[in-house]
Amino acid sequence: MFCLFGGWVWSRAGKVKELEQGCPDFQLGWFGKVWPFYVKFICPVLVVTVIWASFG
Repeated sequence: MFCLFGGWVWSRAGKVKELEQGCPDFQLGWFGKVWPFYVKFICPVLVVTVIWASFG
């Protein structure tokens, strides 16, 4: 649920503001550029894969 909320509901500006409190240079690094795509698409797929594999 966090991946869905963080990727699709919570605004990008809100996420970046929160992350920059802990790491002021967040947007300057490569992870800051990839992170929105990662949270929206990759994380939900990985979570579903793990859940699906646990039933198999």
